[in-house]
Parts: sequence; C-alpha cells; structure tokens
Amino acid sequence: MHDPSVRLLLLLPILGDAQLPTAAAEVVRAALVAVGTPPENAARLAAFVLWHLRWAPARWSAPQGRRWGRPRAERERTDAGILRCDVPGSPRFARQLAHGITPAQGRRLARALGTWR
Repeated sequence: MHDPSVRLLLLLPILGDAQLPTAAAEVVRAALVAVGTPPENAARLAAFVLWHLRWAPARWSAPQGRRWGRPRAERERTDAGILRCDVPGSPRFARQLAHGITPAQGRRLARALGTWR
C-alpha cells in the first residue's frame, strides 16, 4: 500500500485514540474522499469511523524506559518510538504494532504516527 489515504483508513480500526486531535475528522474526511467517497457523505462517514471503531479508544504511552530517538541501541529496534496501548483488557494492550519490519521502517512508522522525536 503506497497511498497514504488507504494506509490511514486501514489502520484506523485498531489505532483508536481516546484523545483525538481536533484535525482528526478533517484528515479522515480527506482520506475518504481520496479513495472515492462522495464529498457530500465524507464528513458524516469520517465522524462515524472515528467514534465507532472496532475497539474502544485507547490511551497510548511510551514503553517504560524508552527515550525516543536515543540511544543508538534504541534506534536499531523496529519498535523504537512506537507507542503502546496502556489500557488493560484492550486487545491492543502491550502489543507491538511493528511486526516483521526493519528498523528503518519502524522509524518511518513512528514518524508517521507522530511519536518519533
């Protein structure tokens, strides 16, 4: 998947966040239009997608002991900089999101998620 809109829409059901940024609805609306949703339906569908996720919205935090972007050993990990779900009972709790990717891909994923500093 090379299209950022498609990637975002595929990830949304598992990445629900209890603290959505104010621009989230507009970003999802634009992604929906980019993949073919009629513009007149996109805002309503974006709201539905954001607030009716597969799993309840979660809180995300840095794994204990991690300092993003440092030291070198951390930069070599595929999951360095990627937040983890900290809601016990969630199917995402303590799961690594970056399976089977290289350290460089892990850094790109963390940057795309806004968690690499």
